[in-house]
Amino acid sequence: SYPSYEITRTQYLVDVTFVRFELDAGGTADLVARWQVRDQGNGRSTSRETVAQEAAAAGDVGAGVAALSRALADLAEEGEADSLHQ
Repeated sequence: SYPSYEITRTQYLVDVTFVRFELDAGGTADLVARWQVRDQGNGRSTSRETVAQEAAAAGDVGAGVAALSRALADLAEEGEADSLHQ
């Protein structure tokens, strides 16, 4: 019935600290993030740092936003790949 008050437990808890997430004057998106994935079932955790750079045309705001988005995608893909191999 609606509303549902079921409690859904997550398998993984992810903590991300962004050290740098910016677009430089030359159009390069820089991302540096430290992250930890914790398996809620067995308590094991893995910590990593991701450094990603994506190029964009200098002065093109849309291209800069797209480059920042690609850098975030790199972070997400690295975290997903790592959590699947724990």
